[in-house]
Amino acid sequence: MCVKRQEKGFTMRTYNSKISFPRSVSTGVLLFGVFTFGACTKQGNNTFRIQPAVQTFAVRQDTQSKVDMLWVVDNSASMDPSQEKLRKAFVHFANTYMKPNWDIRAAVITTDTYLANPAFATYLNAEAAPGKKRSPDVYPIWNRNYAHLLPGIHDGPIPALCDKNVKPEFFKSFTKCAIRDQSPNTTKDAAINACLSAQGADSYTACVNTAHNNSIHSGTAIINTLNGNPDALLRNFLVNISTGTAGSGSERGMSSVLQLLSDNEDPTSPLFQPEDALFRKGSQRIIVFVSDEDDQSLVMSQNSSQNSSTMLTTKTDYFEDPSNPPKSTCPRSVDGHNYFISDCVNPSKLVPVATVKEKLDSFFRTLDGNPYGNPNYTIGAIVTENVKTIQALQKMQADEQSANGLIVTIDHDKGLRYLELVQLMKDSGARALDLDIGEEDYTPIMNQIGDAVVNRFSTFQLKRAPADRENTIVYIVHGDGSKSRVAQEKYTVTGKTLTLTDPELVKSLMATDRIEIGYEPKTVQ
Repeated sequence: MCVKRQEKGFTMRTYNSKISFPRSVSTGVLLFGVFTFGACTKQGNNTFRIQPAVQTFAVRQDTQSKVDMLWVVDNSASMDPSQEKLRKAFVHFANTYMKPNWDIRAAVITTDTYLANPAFATYLNAEAAPGKKRSPDVYPIWNRNYAHLLPGIHDGPIPALCDKNVKPEFFKSFTKCAIRDQSPNTTKDAAINACLSAQGADSYTACVNTAHNNSIHSGTAIINTLNGNPDALLRNFLVNISTGTAGSGSERGMSSVLQLLSDNEDPTSPLFQPEDALFRKGSQRIIVFVSDEDDQSLVMSQNSSQNSSTMLTTKTDYFEDPSNPPKSTCPRSVDGHNYFISDCVNPSKLVPVATVKEKLDSFFRTLDGNPYGNPNYTIGAIVTENVKTIQALQKMQADEQSANGLIVTIDHDKGLRYLELVQLMKDSGARALDLDIGEEDYTPIMNQIGDAVVNRFSTFQLKRAPADRENTIVYIVHGDGSKSRVAQEKYTVTGKTLTLTDPELVKSLMATDRIEIGYEPKTVQ
């Protein structure tokens, strides 16, 4: 009980009093609109001082726990060594970053997913060899569903017929061509174990499906950290990223992503099925391209009568030098290393990289319902970045082809278009990563991608920056309603950005947690 007291002309009654907080102190969106004086404390000379209760102006938001990752993995004939390194490094990545208490979803498509576009119907139905069509006899998976995240399609190596007239380098040599079909590993578990434990050249035969032995599939096209046990999720994703090496030699990673968005992610598409969609509203999106060649995404004809302009074998579109079709090469020079690419694209027919970025921006903004906001996605490019990597990959390919009596071709090239997309992202202020595919150990590469995940979980945008006369107080509000206060040394506030700086705290966050940020006047003790 406080009493009315007169002192030096100042009269104050503080019994159960409430006083509105001055507008000058806080101009943000207020969660609590009043400041409560809960008690009076007796002072010397029989005077009293107001003892305020600790209340703050606070805002609460969900932790940024939703991350959707799309891996676009080159599945052409030269990619087996890189896929093997990717499998090895991903074990560390999953154990470190794909926490079961986080809400991370991951899926894999290949750089030939663009073949789902109906414009390729003519090409796919043409004979690849006498009496053998490309689809469905040779590549039964190349159909209208190829750009869907469905079991049996993007949950393991694509099935292909081992035929020397269609793809002679399929298993490096003709004599190894039937090993996969003749393997005793006919059960799903045995086949998966053989694939994931394969080393070196053996993985050519161990990590591929054929029309007769199509048993390496995880059964799950979208891996979700909130479902199942971590060991099973890791195993399933390792199968998914083992896309095999029987895909198209025309690698079009960017077109493949756009085809996925069109067929699998766009609610207005007649092919759309909500349960198959990867990307979610409000999530952070990470798209990682893995390829040892540059992107070759061509502009697609809208006229069905002009299907030939989108076929892989059309010299005038696919090759840079249409006046000399037998040669079909174009010169390249990277840091003094001069070479000719065996199959190269006419630059005038390529989809501009800026157009790809615009389409990605537009799709994700539409998904979030914010046409002018941050599209919230990160690009990673694990590609050929330097002359050392290019020379090593070209030598490896030449040695393998010569040893197996094949014509020596030069396919490896600098990933200029992927790197251009990375730079456009950086120029727009977005996070993007450019990484070299030639590294022996991909663990540092994967850690950089993991840092992008952690950055999503650790950074929060405040409604307003704290004023000079305010302290911030931060709580983790758990799903059961309980709170844990975050020590000041475990976070920083710069302007309107709050960053959790303790990695262990970030890793402990649950998908159901929320962050509460309060603004407490510095005079409140």
